Amino acid sequence: MKLHKIIGLFISLSMLTVPVYGNTCPFKDHFNDPDEFVQRFYGWVFSKDLIDTEDMKLLSNCFEKTFYKNLLLKMSIHGEGEIADYEFDYSPFLQAQDIPDGFKILKDKTSKTLTTAHVFVQFDFDNKPYILNVSLIKQGNNWKISNIIGEHIDLKKEVDEAAQYLKEKN
Repeated sequence: MKLHKIIGLFISLSMLTVPVYGNTCPFKDHFNDPDEFVQRFYGWVFSKDLIDTEDMKLLSNCFEKTFYKNLLLKMSIHGEGEIADYEFDYSPFLQAQDIPDGFKILKDKTSKTLTTAHVFVQFDFDNKPYILNVSLIKQGNNWKISNIIGEHIDLKKEVDEAAQYLKEKN
């Protein structure tokens, strides 16, 4: 039985129990708490073997509009030569090629205003921590992901550069 087909299953991930949501988007309700929103987002990411553009359609309301559009563009790039420089060779949400052993939200590091938040997520790769800063903006009552920043990767910058490249090529 495939993991992503089991609804309501709970996986224990490194000091944290994360609900797995299967094939439905877990973000019909955007939470007032950005930590809870990011925890559910990564619970969903962990429930997928591979995230493709069909999966991304489920997440359209989870991202700031331009970031989402450019993320989809970058995910669609496949080819050789110069265009290959803009192709993803890692998971954009984990900023790694490997799957971590688990993750946890570092709630004591979260910063929040009325319209922005930064939630820090720690991933464990063979007991070595790697921290991402998930930037969010509030639009209406909903938190939306506007960037994911790691030690070496600024995802918004990468997807914006890919979109600009594609715009210039056409």
